Amino acid sequence: FFSLNVGMSASLAGLNAIIKAENLDIIFLQEVRLNAEQIEHQLRGFKASVNIDHSQLSKPGTAIVWKESLPVTDVCPLTMCRLQVATLGPYKLLNLYAPSGSDKKHERNVFFGQEIFEAMHLDCQSQWVVGGDYNSVFKVIDVDGGVGFSQKRCPALEDLVKAAKLVDTFRVKFPNKQEFTFFRAGSAPSRLDRFYISAELVGEVLSVSHVASLSDHCGVKLRMVMHVDRTVLTSNRRKT
Repeated sequence: FFSLNVGMSASLAGLNAIIKAENLDIIFLQEVRLNAEQIEHQLRGFKASVNIDHSQLSKPGTAIVWKESLPVTDVCPLTMCRLQVATLGPYKLLNLYAPSGSDKKHERNVFFGQEIFEAMHLDCQSQWVVGGDYNSVFKVIDVDGGVGFSQKRCPALEDLVKAAKLVDTFRVKFPNKQEFTFFRAGSAPSRLDRFYISAELVGEVLSVSHVASLSDHCGVKLRMVMHVDRTVLTSNRRKT
């Protein structure tokens, strides 16, 4: 898995080169302004589903992108430009782009405390992979020098992680390591981009790393074992 805020880049912040270097399978994108056809034209061999506001094409949204050989199904938007869900075999995938800015604390609390909580509660038996740009943290270690931590902290996200029994994959591998994914002049570097998974999947995590991009965000790469029946895709192709 890979998650990247592309910063509204028409070239998806150099994603094509990253795919070739990192051998990616499923990609969560944030701050996207391209449609599915434009993304698929850039990323040959991949399918894309976007969540953008077609009446406001200047407004960035999200996209889930996956190798054509993978049986990703039921991709749909949950919150306009902010939240998408998809199915991969027995797993549920959630791509999110939380409201940004110190003046959006209330919106972030609603986003995590209501919109995402309700979406996961409706399918609480599934195993989840949740990735994206959280635009918030809840540990001081995830902000350089702790600068602005009180503004970046989101209590509703903390409650969601506990209630849904989610685990921060980076902290699984690096409990005390300090690395950041967001760098912008005038702002403290922070780890805004993360993958959470259902607690029962922790043993399947192989590695987690941060990958530089042409955006002001690093991408997050998660390698894990997934038990997926690819014959479903083959069977569906034969039917069509």
